[in-house]
Amino acid sequence: MGKIVSSLTNGKILPQFRAHLDPDLREESLPRHKGWKPLLGQVGSSQGHLRKQAIGPGDIFLFFGLFREVIVNNSKLIFCQDSLPIHLIWGWLQVDRIVLINVCNQEELKWALYHPHFHRIQIR
Repeated sequence: MGKIVSSLTNGKILPQFRAHLDPDLREESLPRHKGWKPLLGQVGSSQGHLRKQAIGPGDIFLFFGLFREVIVNNSKLIFCQDSLPIHLIWGWLQVDRIVLINVCNQEELKWALYHPHFHRIQIR
């Protein structure tokens, strides 16, 4: 995927740049522990912003992005010049609970420990 993104951005995004699933909505996308649930992970200032907005159980997140048609031209993927960019909603999550990962019960959340945000926080 990195090569495709790099090609479409004319090298502005390098192929070795990494990404992770956030929000993570599809169970079959990675090997999972029993009890896995879709999740969205926020830490630092992003988590603080959600707290200031009083986000809590029952709230809904809509995920959208700017998309554009891609075609193959001379064996290379390029954006189709005849297509216009379009904003699309591609997913949603409803908040069940908010977990502060630096003070959570790691044993209770084994199904979520694969998520990269857990790797950056010291869990007690």
